[in-house]
Amino acid sequence: MKRLALLVLALLLPATAVACTREIIREVAVYPTAVPTYTAVATPAPPSPESCTERDAAARAKSSVVMILGYYGQGSGVVIDDSGYILTNRHVVEGDDSLTVMLPDGRQVSGQAWSLASNVDLAVVRVQASGLHAAKWGDSESLQETDRLIAIGYPIAEVLGQEPSVTSGTLSAKRSDLHADWLQTDVALNPGSSGGAVVNMCGELVGISTGTIAETEGMNFAIASATARPIAEELIRHQERPPVPSRAVADEPLFSPEETAWAFYYLIANREFELAYSLLSQRFQASRPYGTWLAGYDTTLLVFVEEVRTMQYDPPVVYVSVLATDLLNNEVVTRRFAGEWRFAFEGGMWRLEVGDIAVVP
Repeated sequence: MKRLALLVLALLLPATAVACTREIIREVAVYPTAVPTYTAVATPAPPSPESCTERDAAARAKSSVVMILGYYGQGSGVVIDDSGYILTNRHVVEGDDSLTVMLPDGRQVSGQAWSLASNVDLAVVRVQASGLHAAKWGDSESLQETDRLIAIGYPIAEVLGQEPSVTSGTLSAKRSDLHADWLQTDVALNPGSSGGAVVNMCGELVGISTGTIAETEGMNFAIASATARPIAEELIRHQERPPVPSRAVADEPLFSPEETAWAFYYLIANREFELAYSLLSQRFQASRPYGTWLAGYDTTLLVFVEEVRTMQYDPPVVYVSVLATDLLNNEVVTRRFAGEWRFAFEGGMWRLEVGDIAVVP
């Protein structure tokens, strides 16, 4: 029943344009910079005069971590300015025009996606609420392998309830690509942890929990504060609400090829690989068994669907552009994939049949 509900939800995932082209020009292209410019965001705290233990760190940081509930799912976020700015992952809020934010004191307030980064999995949510406690930024560049780290978030809230979870571990490696610095840790992350805080032993924010690699153990990633902080400042300074897709009608008899393509990549982004595979046609599945197909996706950390547009209607063909971040040969690599999908009509719905998707040089 749960799998069926997930599939129905995925199929309700809309195409952002019923016409032809998905506009993405309102997203903010931001890149790491060494000199932060937005002074209203909390500055790094000096070394704490108190003891820096795991218990102290968790107690200090928990007051800044929130739960974010949207139309498509649930994640976590970190208050970075007590005037109401919350940093989270882009994939937690993308496509939602209405958010509910549960604050650490139990209050539930409305929020809006204030601005989304275009090449990094970061976004800022704005709420109107008093009594917020901004996290203290920490220096991710000073971290060394084997340093202790703590992750705080709201994983699997439908099972564990509306209480934050605290997990701890060590820094395994520091990695980077063209767009971000990353912290690889063995700190446990689970669905719903995305967007939560990764803090050092003094409770200072050194990373934003972002993703894990399927079929691995102890391979979890956070966007380092060296990247997250300047991007957050840029996102706060330039409000750019993303285009909000129209909702698919629940009793609509047929879902368009565009909606199916969106659902396919949305499920991959949320690591629902079996459900994504179910959106492929019978002919595709016969030529590519699940295990073989999964090998192309099981290292995927992030997937952003940049564009889906109709090429022709008879037979249905759509063009897609996808930005994916993977761990390849121990290097974090961000690549853009683009091309066409053809479709087959099976079981009352469109299914992806033949894909000609390749890396964009």
